[in-house]
Amino acid sequence: MNIGEQILTAWDKTFETGNPDHLASFLTEDFELHDSDDLVNSKEETLTWSCNDGFRIANFKTIYEDEKVSCLTHTVTKNGADHGKVMCFVIYEAGKAKLWKILLAS
Repeated sequence: MNIGEQILTAWDKTFETGNPDHLASFLTEDFELHDSDDLVNSKEETLTWSCNDGFRIANFKTIYEDEKVSCLTHTVTKNGADHGKVMCFVIYEAGKAKLWKILLAS
């Protein structure tokens, strides 16, 4: 499993359990999450909503990945209902995600 899919697996585990430790170790301290509406969340903001928002992710597919960047897709459910498909663009630094940009296709 590549780093992008490892992070998505940890992110889903955080969604499932409400424990941010699954995801936190994969993010740099200055991590930023940019969503489809161009809102930016810090590492702490990302971990907080990941523990409390009812999302689950699955069906991970890597389009491209090297040690610096990746592009992935996955499906999203919220409280058990289909919430669409997401494309992610990721920038890595020292093996951790530094920037994560998502585009939601409803």
